[in-house]
Amino acid sequence: MLYGELLFYIENEVVKTVPDEDFSEFNHEQLKVYVSEIANEIGSTKVISDCVYHDGAGGSIKTVLFPIED
Repeated sequence: MLYGELLFYIENEVVKTVPDEDFSEFNHEQLKVYVSEIANEIGSTKVISDCVYHDGAGGSIKTVLFPIED
């Protein structure tokens, strides 16, 4: 990953961003806990991971991380 950030939304408005240096070392489970804790703390309704990768994947890749769906 070249760059990434977490975007925390309430309704359709971004209310918090977290740069990748704050979460890039987390494994999948640690990231789920980290995202859930922040989302619940601020009342976020959705969290999206917005990342740009080295492999030329054609821009950024956005992935919904919260609400968590197993």
